[in-house]
Amino acid sequence: MLREVPIPAPPAGRIPASVDLLLREADRRIAAYFESGGAKRAPKFVPSDHLAVYDALTAVRRMLPGPPPAFLEWGCGFGVATCLAHLAGFNAAGIELDEELVGHATALAAEIRLPVRFATGDIFAPETADRATGAAVVFAYPWPLEVGRWTKRFDTLARPGALLLTFEGIDEMHLYRRD
Repeated sequence: MLREVPIPAPPAGRIPASVDLLLREADRRIAAYFESGGAKRAPKFVPSDHLAVYDALTAVRRMLPGPPPAFLEWGCGFGVATCLAHLAGFNAAGIELDEELVGHATALAAEIRLPVRFATGDIFAPETADRATGAAVVFAYPWPLEVGRWTKRFDTLARPGALLLTFEGIDEMHLYRRD
C-alpha cells in the first residue's frame, strides 16, 4: 500500500557547478532535439522542471543516510533526472521505451562523465519488472491521466520502504512510500 509523505525542503544555497553544467548541456541537447523534429518521432517526450527535480532529489537523499541508495527513473527520456540523481548521491539508472531517447541519455551522461546506466524497456512489461524491484527510489513523470496506473505499478513492484517521486506538472511533485 502506498502512502504520500511530505517532501522535505531542499537545502538552501546555490546549485553546484556540476549540476549547472549538466542542466545547461541538457537544455542545449533537448532544444536541438525539438528543433530537428524530435517531437514527431517521440511525441510523448516532455521534459520536467529539472531544477525542481534536483531540489526534490537532494531532499529525498537526505532522508536516506548511508551508502548511495539505488535510484531508477521510469521513462527517462534524455536521462536528466537520472544524471541529477547521481549528482545528488544516488546509484542511478534509467529505463526508457524509446531507443532513440536512450541513445540521447547515454550520450549526455558520457559527455558530462557520469557513471549512470540506461536501458531500453517498458516498465509495464512483465520482462522488465525485475528492474524496478530493487530501487530505493523511483522517479517518474506520468501523464496526468496515467498517475494512478504508475502508482499502482510501483505499489505492485516495489519493496516495502521504497519511495516513488513523481513530477506531475509545474510546482506539483509527490512522494509516496510503499508500506
